Amino acid sequence: MDLNLGVGLELNRTQVMLLCLVFAIASLGLLYFFINVIEPQPSQISMIENFNTGDYVKVYGQILSVNSNNGYKTFKLCNLGNCVTITNGDGGSNGGMLVKGDYVYVTGTIDSYHASNFIRATDVKLVG
Repeated sequence: MDLNLGVGLELNRTQVMLLCLVFAIASLGLLYFFINVIEPQPSQISMIENFNTGDYVKVYGQILSVNSNNGYKTFKLCNLGNCVTITNGDGGSNGGMLVKGDYVYVTGTIDSYHASNFIRATDVKLVG
């Protein structure tokens, strides 16, 4: 079986298979690259004040306190003596089951209130 690309280029079956393999490997490489670019590496809580509103971050820590108000959940996350406030909207993505003492990874965006940064969580993962 030959493939005629209409520009004077004709590929046999082996060449077509090789071309498909090259494109598949290149696609996997791009997928790996984009996953690592999109998913941030964990940041230190002490560095949160250095981020800008809208920055996408991931942090790890232990929950010091949990508060609920009108269906919205906020909690204080601490690590190495530094703490940050996390808002978790309706408590989705494990947010509804959090208790003081839990260790979690939080992914979200930086927001600011009265010149103090906090994280608006998009994902909360319980560790352990």
